[in-house]
Amino acid sequence: MPTRKSKNTEQKTPKNPIPDGQLDTAHGIPPNSGKKHTGGGQTANQESNQDKPHIINIVKIPKIDIIEGVEANKIAKTANKISRWSVSGNWLILGVTATLAIIAIKQAKSSQDAAKTAQKTYIADSTNNERVYARDSIKQIKTDSIDSVRESREQDLFKLQHEAFAETKRYDKEKFDNDTVALNLQIKALKQSNDQFVKQNEPYLKVTVDSVTIRFNQLYVFYTVSNLSNTPAMIVSVNTVADIGIYDPALRLAKGTKSNKNIYVIKETPQPNFFPIANYTDDQKKFVNTGLWSVFWDADFEYINQVTNEKRHYIISVKINKTRGDNPPFVDFKTNDNLPK
Repeated sequence: MPTRKSKNTEQKTPKNPIPDGQLDTAHGIPPNSGKKHTGGGQTANQESNQDKPHIINIVKIPKIDIIEGVEANKIAKTANKISRWSVSGNWLILGVTATLAIIAIKQAKSSQDAAKTAQKTYIADSTNNERVYARDSIKQIKTDSIDSVRESREQDLFKLQHEAFAETKRYDKEKFDNDTVALNLQIKALKQSNDQFVKQNEPYLKVTVDSVTIRFNQLYVFYTVSNLSNTPAMIVSVNTVADIGIYDPALRLAKGTKSNKNIYVIKETPQPNFFPIANYTDDQKKFVNTGLWSVFWDADFEYINQVTNEKRHYIISVKINKTRGDNPPFVDFKTNDNLPK
């Protein structure tokens, strides 16, 4: 290993003199200053001049020049250190920059790889989505076609059902109308039959005036009640009013005398009866007995149908004139009706 030369040894080693007219720029010594070179290291020409014969120039250096050389040497050392630090800093900055560039390149490559992967994934997803869409579209088209056919059939079926319903409704209406007409005809026929039956079986009373006579100084009217039908009837009451005179006195049954009866009248056995006319003078009675005056008689016979248990009324309003001898009197009926209740 080469030994390091001491500082004193370096100072004793003769140095090449600086040619006249040249400036030692490294140490700031002007040419021909007579100052000895005191650089911190060997120059580049030192090794090449080692074989040359040494020439020693003895120069008398002033004291002030020595002090200035020492200061210049310190400045040179400081500049060398700063230069070395600057170079080291530049290399450090270069290394950091290179490292950051490498990191950036790797990140760019990673980003590029990620972008390629994402692109491949997107292409794969797009392809798969297109396949799924195509498959779903075909499936939807088939479904829509089936639904369309089904809907068309349902519409045809509904149309047929609607037509069948309309035809059934029309037939039912015609049948109902025909049945209604037939039923009305039947009802009418039944009513006619019932009317005929009622007419044939309803009791019909009739009064026949037998005579007008005076007995025991009292004027009497004798009459007979007959039943013209085969249905028995029972007379439950008789309301009568009578008057005598030449002109009709316009009698009112409301002023009559009502008497309760329980007289059965059947076709085979007519029921005779009579009523007196009171409160008249002997001359008035003679006028009636000779036929000059008339007897005006109104009566209301209330009776019950013994088959249907319905009440009916037989109402008469009659003018009676006595004839000569025993002949029946002359009778003029103004009212002679059998009426429902």
